[in-house]
Amino acid sequence: MINFAMSVLFINLLFSRPDLRGLPAGAGWMKMIGTAAGAVFCYLWWPTQFDANGVLIRPPYVMRATDFRFLYFMFLTIPVIDCLYIYLYHQQRKALVAAAPKEPVST
Repeated sequence: MINFAMSVLFINLLFSRPDLRGLPAGAGWMKMIGTAAGAVFCYLWWPTQFDANGVLIRPPYVMRATDFRFLYFMFLTIPVIDCLYIYLYHQQRKALVAAAPKEPVST
């Protein structure tokens, strides 16, 4: 849930800094790649931690797991929000470049 909050706050930060100061493009890409890699890892790893009855293998008294919909929802939405941030970032960068004054060409 912290990663979800961070993804939303990245977009908030983007809107609060229209000049893009302090917002490197690589940060958004690395966050998205890391989130997607973590999602794939958890998608493959987390269900293997439970036996056929949905009981956590070690220690078995901790919890029962029967439904992973919330995790799957997070695994899908966080990379989508990260992609939205990257898209908005590049749109803002294009707008800044287009609005920049053109230097006259000397002949």
